Amino acid sequence: ALDADDRDLGRFARYLVAAFRRATGDDRLAGAVPTAAAGPPAARAEALLAPLVNALDSAARTGPPRPRPPTAVLDDVHLADSPAVAAALRFLAERLPDGARLVLIARSDPPLPLARLRLQGALAELRAADLALDAGAARGVLSAAAGRDVGADAAADLHARTEGWPAG
Repeated sequence: ALDADDRDLGRFARYLVAAFRRATGDDRLAGAVPTAAAGPPAARAEALLAPLVNALDSAARTGPPRPRPPTAVLDDVHLADSPAVAAALRFLAERLPDGARLVLIARSDPPLPLARLRLQGALAELRAADLALDAGAARGVLSAAAGRDVGADAAADLHARTEGWPAG
């Protein structure tokens, strides 16, 4: 889970390496991020994250087969909204090896070339509309919670008020 303190590229990179190290179980990733890098955000992101990308690629080619690719899940990406972190996310999205996955969870679109990633087939998206219940499913949840069938009008009203979110 990211927060505003993760706007710092060095910290962000260290956490990212730790996430992939945990996902792969590969201790070779421990030294995959240099301690510092200088220059504009894109150059700093490349200097800090190229070793991680190379280490992940090497681990995928030389390590034991994995039942599923190692995945780093970054929640609340919208809170780490700095030009340096945006550059790091773009760098990873464009260069992450096939043997690894990056899942971004955010309340707004991440600073990535989404159209290009869609065209390349390198992006899977779940949007709010994909996660919300339709009116029929909302009625089923409400009926189960109430312990009785609720009317279609009451369910439709609740669905409209909660925009289909089950927690509502």
